[in-house]
Amino acid sequence: MDGRKSWQGRAALAAAVSMIALMSASGAVVHAQDAAPVSVRYGAHPTYDRLVFDFPAVVDYQADQQGAAATITFAQSASFDQSQLAHVGTASVTREGTSTKITLQLPEGIRLRHFRSGSRVVMDFSRTETPAAPPPATQSAAASPPPAANPARPWERLPLPAGPTPTAAPAPAPAPAVAPPPPQAVARPAGPTPPPWLQGASPPSVPAPAAAPSRAASRATAAPSSPAEPLPSEAQALEQVRAQAQELATAPPVRLVPAGPPATPPAPRAAAAAPGGAEPARAPGDNAASSARSPSAPDAKPAAPPERSAAFLEAQTKRNAQRQAAADLRSLGPPVPVVRSEGQGLRFKWPDPVTAAAFSRGPYVFLIFNKRAPLDLAALRDPPPDDLVGSVTTVPSEGAAVRLAPPPGTYFAMRAEGSEWVIEMTRRPRAPDVPTRITTRNEGDPATARVMVGIRGGEAVLKFQDPEVGDDLRIVPTAIAGEGIEDERDFPQFNILASAQGLVVKPETDGLIVRSLGQMVEIYAPSGTLLSLPDDAPGKADTESDADGQPRLFNFADWLRNDGRPYLERLRELELRSASAPPNERNPARLALARFLFANGHAIEADGVLEAMAQLQPALVNTRLFHALKGATALTAGNLDEAAVHLRHASLDREPEIAMWRAALAMAEGNPRNAIEQNSRGPDLTRRYPPPFANRLGLAIAEILINIGDIPAARDRIEAILTNDPTTAEEGQARYLRGRLAIIEGRPDDAIAIWSALERGLPSPARVLATLALVDFQLKDNRITRLRQRAASSSCAMSGAAMHSNSPSCAGLASLNLPRAKCAAVLSDCGI
Repeated sequence: MDGRKSWQGRAALAAAVSMIALMSASGAVVHAQDAAPVSVRYGAHPTYDRLVFDFPAVVDYQADQQGAAATITFAQSASFDQSQLAHVGTASVTREGTSTKITLQLPEGIRLRHFRSGSRVVMDFSRTETPAAPPPATQSAAASPPPAANPARPWERLPLPAGPTPTAAPAPAPAPAVAPPPPQAVARPAGPTPPPWLQGASPPSVPAPAAAPSRAASRATAAPSSPAEPLPSEAQALEQVRAQAQELATAPPVRLVPAGPPATPPAPRAAAAAPGGAEPARAPGDNAASSARSPSAPDAKPAAPPERSAAFLEAQTKRNAQRQAAADLRSLGPPVPVVRSEGQGLRFKWPDPVTAAAFSRGPYVFLIFNKRAPLDLAALRDPPPDDLVGSVTTVPSEGAAVRLAPPPGTYFAMRAEGSEWVIEMTRRPRAPDVPTRITTRNEGDPATARVMVGIRGGEAVLKFQDPEVGDDLRIVPTAIAGEGIEDERDFPQFNILASAQGLVVKPETDGLIVRSLGQMVEIYAPSGTLLSLPDDAPGKADTESDADGQPRLFNFADWLRNDGRPYLERLRELELRSASAPPNERNPARLALARFLFANGHAIEADGVLEAMAQLQPALVNTRLFHALKGATALTAGNLDEAAVHLRHASLDREPEIAMWRAALAMAEGNPRNAIEQNSRGPDLTRRYPPPFANRLGLAIAEILINIGDIPAARDRIEAILTNDPTTAEEGQARYLRGRLAIIEGRPDDAIAIWSALERGLPSPARVLATLALVDFQLKDNRITRLRQRAASSSCAMSGAAMHSNSPSCAGLASLNLPRAKCAAVLSDCGI
């Protein structure tokens, strides 16, 4: 009866321990959810401890250690579970503005290492000290010390009532055996010590049960020799159980250490032992022979692999590639049949549900599925009459993708029938059946700004490279038929393309992140997301266009702000507006100031304002607006290296207006072939520019037209410059080009008259070029002698010296559209 009560009491007490542990853990979780928006995970490893901070997004941080003090600063206001931080040392958390600082006091010998894993921040606390090696084990089990008694675990220290303890007969002593080598010591954090058999030792031997004593003997031995301990009160027992349950909940995990190799008995000797137990004698040299045969000898080296010929290695590489290709093909599964649907269209007969995206770029239509599988296009070889599908080809993708080439004026839509997808081709315009909604968040803060797209069926984000254009796209296929983007949306750092189904994002900056969040897709840049340009609305379409519908990057008519007031009054107004705006709202006013300065011919001052904008808002640097304006100011100021960096940025590749700026840059660099190529990629919009820019770009375009032999267009361009209020330098260069036209048209006397007039003019780049051209032509035509050439070179030197004093480098000459290579040649020929 007493045993049954004792068992019932133990069961009730164990249930109380479990319930209190659950209540403590539940309370800890609720508290962590209320007070710790950023979770912290702790893990113990053999040589280091680890803390992982699970931030929802990438956060900048700094970590520093000075002796035993470590400081971790996150660029975000957050709170953490300090019970996890306490595993590695004494921790304190403080928040200063938008940053959070963790100060740790570490034990001696702890070294902090840190790295980033996605949005997680990982801190490793390495233990540099090495525990002392255990003494070598003796060959006899009797000489080894007895194993230490197990320390009492928390559940073994409960205040259980004392009862009669049965006595067990001692087990017979085991025979001596060779003790196995001790397991390697492993450093563990402080906490409850696991039993020895979990640390690699052999489990303790269980003694044989003794015979049950008789009832009389039990009564005789049950008489206590001292009064029993009083039982604790209910409050004391509850307090002890709560403390021990808390200790169990916060104890580090127990690591299992594999046991060492079992002891092997010594091998029997092949020869009989000598009389008297003496070891048989060995022949001389046996020790040396045995050590040479030992595989663990220090001088033994593994045999080098045989050398293979180049033909063998090439054949082996080819076989491995074939095997890998066959394995990849087997892993893709059976081919998916693609057949023609009823009417005009295609049917993709997927055996399992997949998601799909469909969009058009140029003359092509692309279909992308999220699952990789070979597509069987054998049924599409014979197109029907009046086919609207066109040619169908597969294209590389992370999923399965095809490209259609339908005839012009063809539209398409997607529908789903079970697990099969059908694309319908039609002559009528079709909008997405389920238009998606695009929203923005935190527009004023680039660090937290986001673009959210409501794609309900989107799961995976695929990378896709357009095989024609070559740019990289991010595709989010969807399981909802007809869920797409009706109109294209332009943002400073990326574009959202129109689609019949799915989401298609074209990055304009490096490192853009597109990730699916279930019912939404989030788009942002880790360096800062700009949802709009400083003077635009978020995602606003570009409405500034010329008569041909080409986008306009340089709207000089608006930038000049010609409202009848003097220039200085307009400048002062813009400067005061920029200085009086709040710090986080100054960039729109600064952009207006930079455009005003550039439109009025002050390129260097405009460049300084752009630099101030980039310092206030670094994400602005990766936008098309910044690259276009920064490159134009650099080219006008003669900084060709910086102009090349910005004007040739990939984000401007699809801007037709930028082509003529790139052509002018190539001419200034002395690369006429590249200039001709760039000039053919876009229209000539310089006629809508004010005179300074129209004339300088027009001179480069006129020289390109002369190089390709388009004489009428070149003559028309030169005459337009001479009638557009040119400066003295611009007029001189236009007349120099007019002389080149006269040579091409067979009027050498007119060319000589034009260049002679320039030669007698004021020092300028046109005078130097005209003098050199005149001397070269007359020398080839035998109209002058070498003496006249030397006199002309002297005149060239005087003009070049005067020009060189005003423009001390070729960069200054480039601002007057004198190519760098030609500038260097002129200065060299003239002795400068």
